[in-house]
Amino acid sequence: MAKSSTMDMTSGNIRKEMILFAIPLLAGNVFQQLYNTIDSIIVGQVVGPDGLGAVTSVAPAINTLVGFFMGFSAGSSVVISHYFGAKNVPGLRRAVHTSVICTFIMSIALMIFGFFLTPGLLVFMSTPESVMPLAKQYLQIYFLGITGLMLYNIGSAILRAVGDSVRPLIFLIITSYY
Repeated sequence: MAKSSTMDMTSGNIRKEMILFAIPLLAGNVFQQLYNTIDSIIVGQVVGPDGLGAVTSVAPAINTLVGFFMGFSAGSSVVISHYFGAKNVPGLRRAVHTSVICTFIMSIALMIFGFFLTPGLLVFMSTPESVMPLAKQYLQIYFLGITGLMLYNIGSAILRAVGDSVRPLIFLIITSYY
């Protein structure tokens, strides 16, 4: 597994260290895809075709949100890793605190606006009328839980910025299981 210390990543065989760091990232991507696949299977079997259609119809909105925030997290991790590598503890603390506070504020705004703007968003996305009620319910629930998702993403980005790619994977596996 990947080392959790930047000193280990900057000495020795760089290619080996990069591969060891990337393995948990790849495993996390595979695990996330399996989670989404199983989620779709369960929704399709329990709720039926309309439920699966509702989940599928809101996927572009969810992917856009996740992509936006992954970009924000990546940008934060660049700043954090810079301060960490420079051993600038005050700058590191400021960058981490700023990232977490911005994430929390953005998540609250997205939760509120997303919840209330869901009907208009679904109309804008040309969601089929047959799945509109379930799509609305699913997306509003998603927006209500977005704070947890966003805090996980920024927390993972912070850990990866300081060289730890294993703990975010472990946390993803544990939270997905429960």
